[in-house]
Amino acid sequence: MTPSALAGLGLQPLSMRSVLLSTLLGSNPPRLRAAQLIAMASVFGFSAAQAESSLAVLAATGDVTIENHRYRLGPRLARRQRRQDQTRTDPRLPWGGRWAMVVLDRGSEDLENADELRRELLGLQFALWREGVWLRPDNLGLRHVPMLQQHATTWVTDAPNNLDGRSLVARLWDLNAWAGRAELLLEALPQALDLIDGLPVAIATIGHLTRDPLLPDGLSPKGWPSQTLRKEFARCATEIETELALFLRR
Repeated sequence: MTPSALAGLGLQPLSMRSVLLSTLLGSNPPRLRAAQLIAMASVFGFSAAQAESSLAVLAATGDVTIENHRYRLGPRLARRQRRQDQTRTDPRLPWGGRWAMVVLDRGSEDLENADELRRELLGLQFALWREGVWLRPDNLGLRHVPMLQQHATTWVTDAPNNLDGRSLVARLWDLNAWAGRAELLLEALPQALDLIDGLPVAIATIGHLTRDPLLPDGLSPKGWPSQTLRKEFARCATEIETELALFLRR
């Protein structure tokens, strides 16, 4: 990879936990023997003892479960894997100019699951408009979500304060920052040709695509790189997963 792409991305070395979980997240089905996970950890310079210790912690916290002597993703990470898979396709629906608004119930932000509720809203590509009020263009069909039904009221409305759609989008998301990092990832992806380079870049790309506001075409800035990045990642991810599968069969 070119130094400029790496420097701009600011990628840090993968932790033991990231290597193990990313290996499971990138496997289909996500069920692997300890020996396979230890072998993958060794590629990134971790010892068998370090990998075994980390697997014990992951099992204790419920991030992984053990079934028939194989490690598999726990429920939370299984949901994350499904979301990761969705980053390769365009989930947008035709937009009729309306906005989906979520108003949290009083006291919901003080609940024990407040962080989970916030993560759920961010994962659904909502942006915080003001305290307790989340907003996005109504082009994803996201109004019927169990957690939101329990702790919030959701409806479809016109843009608040009669704001222009593009002006509202600019207030909700830092579009320049998102597009700038997307361009760096587009430069890095084709150059990440092996597991050591490919896995960190793939992880960074997945994280970035999960923060894509998924704007309707009518609200996207000119040259918006969302779909280009999505297609390039789908192509590169297939290659990385193929290489990972071949490695794990050794």
